[in-house]
Amino acid sequence: MTCKHLIRRRIINKEDLISLPTPVLFHIGKDDQKDNTNELKDYVENAVFIGFNSLVGPKGEQGGNYPLPDMNEFAKKMMRIGLNPGSLVVIYSPMGLPFAARFWWMLKTIGITGYVMYSAEELKNYEYTRPKIMNYETLVFDSSQTADYEEVRKHLKDPNYYMIDSRDEDSYHALTSHGHIPGAHHHYYNKLLPDGVPDYPDINPLFPIEEEHNIILYCNAGITACVNALLLESISIPYRIYVGGFSDWITHQDMTVEK
Repeated sequence: MTCKHLIRRRIINKEDLISLPTPVLFHIGKDDQKDNTNELKDYVENAVFIGFNSLVGPKGEQGGNYPLPDMNEFAKKMMRIGLNPGSLVVIYSPMGLPFAARFWWMLKTIGITGYVMYSAEELKNYEYTRPKIMNYETLVFDSSQTADYEEVRKHLKDPNYYMIDSRDEDSYHALTSHGHIPGAHHHYYNKLLPDGVPDYPDINPLFPIEEEHNIILYCNAGITACVNALLLESISIPYRIYVGGFSDWITHQDMTVEK
């Protein structure tokens, strides 16, 4: 598989990884393991370790279970690592694809669009030498890639908006939650990836979306929605993410739900 083909597809496998020029490889893991990487499950030696807690800000009464951290500080941290707009980045996580996708999307909001490994297990015995990199350009957070409660509520009945609920069926149909945001369409990310890494032409039929739609993705708290973001990115469909998601939605007194 050529690098040219990979420009579109954002979820990759080991074969794809090998075909790329040497990327900056990120491992997204549990914070309590960051000082003992020798015992990390599926840790690739020389990969940059990022603890998941650093991808989450302080939880308040509203804002959802996993709000974004201070994104200006996040951008500065990535600059200290040496990243620039356009840096070649590949991300994996033994915690699961959605956690790698969360970091991928956060990078995208500061101007870096990389790739995510479908499975961290593929990287067992993978020999990696981190490239020498140096930051030379400021990374800036683009808040326009996010949506908030007020915008979502305002456009509940707007036919030009297409809301995508990325949670599982039980959550969407109120078997394990309060239900879903009114009018939201159900596209559970895991059902869209039944056979591993999809080729990008196969992604188009998964989302019956018109070009004029303003697409907003949400899940419970801004994690699994990022996998659907990877899929939409692969077929060049613009979108935004309601980061607070359903866990934020239900904290507002004027909210409504469907079951």
